[in-house]
Amino acid sequence: LMRDLAANDSPSFRNWTHDMFVFMCILSGCDYFEGIPGVGIKTAQKFVRIHRTPSKIFNALRAAGKMREDLEQSFLNAY
Repeated sequence: LMRDLAANDSPSFRNWTHDMFVFMCILSGCDYFEGIPGVGIKTAQKFVRIHRTPSKIFNALRAAGKMREDLEQSFLNAY
């Protein structure tokens, strides 16, 4: 499955791990995580592509003013 996703030009999933794909899905909203206002699949893909790990993603969300108080724990529960 990930090999097929790597063939996409836009958005690019080249060199992505399974975990990175899951991080993107969770950030954009799923049954276990309500998502973040203003963060859809494209923005989530960008955050994960640039920052790659949850701790760095959370830091970037804080800098962007999108980090609510319970977000980190909610994200980790969904993961």
